[in-house]
Amino acid sequence: MMEKIQLNVAYVGSYDPLYTRVRTVLKGLRKQGVNVIECRNKNPYKLLRLAIIAIKYLLIAYKVDALIVSEAGHAYVPLAKILSLITRKPLIFDAFLSYYHVKVVDTKSVPTNSLKGKYFYYLDKISCLLADIVLLDTQEHAEYFHKTFNISLNKFRILPVGSDDEWFSPTQENISKKNFNVFLVTSFFPVHGVEYVIKAAKLLENEQNIKFLIVGDGMTRPYIESLKEKLEVKNVIIKGITPSYLLPELMSQASVCLGQFGNTQHAQLVIPAKVYDALAMKKPVITGNGMAIKQILTDKENVIFCSFADPLAIAEAILSLKNDNNLRIRIAENGYNLFKSQYSLDFIGKQLIEIIKEFI
Repeated sequence: MMEKIQLNVAYVGSYDPLYTRVRTVLKGLRKQGVNVIECRNKNPYKLLRLAIIAIKYLLIAYKVDALIVSEAGHAYVPLAKILSLITRKPLIFDAFLSYYHVKVVDTKSVPTNSLKGKYFYYLDKISCLLADIVLLDTQEHAEYFHKTFNISLNKFRILPVGSDDEWFSPTQENISKKNFNVFLVTSFFPVHGVEYVIKAAKLLENEQNIKFLIVGDGMTRPYIESLKEKLEVKNVIIKGITPSYLLPELMSQASVCLGQFGNTQHAQLVIPAKVYDALAMKKPVITGNGMAIKQILTDKENVIFCSFADPLAIAEAILSLKNDNNLRIRIAENGYNLFKSQYSLDFIGKQLIEIIKEFI
């Protein structure tokens, strides 16, 4: 049995402690006995915020073994680099996403050759170069960073998103016996392809007991609301943002959970947190067959895959699970078993500890 080594880690940024990636990292490390000291500040004045974070870190730096910049904390990496050099501690950056890819490539909300587009490009590139090691969620994501920003693959380590199984765990008592409930939580980014779910719901409108609940808010929600109205879709309810801690209650009522269906490059590179959450709750999952997710899940064994941007495929997948109880149970059971063995808080914590120990 491997001897446990007491680790002390500083976790730096202005992060939301309830955000999935942050929660799984912090809880995962703490479950393994790591002392995580949070150097966090949300002051609206950036310079003051940075100063407070720096002071918090310097006060405890003598006892920490490594410094981790929180997920998507690109803007905090330069400060963290200075602090890591001063105190001679390794710097781990949980990049988690590429701002350039999300803003410029995927959503196209920022023009490629604009000043802002170049800012996001160099924000990604420089923050990764400054860190001793960079965490990403999938190997495909690491390949994207390598090719786009010309950063050595040796710089990256893969840490899956996983799920907080202290929140998300199996429960059956809330599943409706009358309706077949289809659940989707979304931030309404193009990668989620909510419009295709709306169109799939329209195709299933004659199935009286199939009901859709879509929870969340974001950039495409006005379009989705207007599409729902235009198509006169009656079997879908759209709710606003729901606090993370209430999502398990809503998901517990689902017969099936949906992933992402947008035909974007980002959908090929990442595995959304909602898929891991559904696996943790022993729910059957339907999602698009992206490159990254096909590396961990197998169609009709622990997930149902369908083509991206294909309402008919989504509708058929929902019907296949509704009409085949044995298939639905088998996929849910296999997905849950896989989650427990490789994507739980225990697993995430152990894997991150091994990464940290490479550098101390």
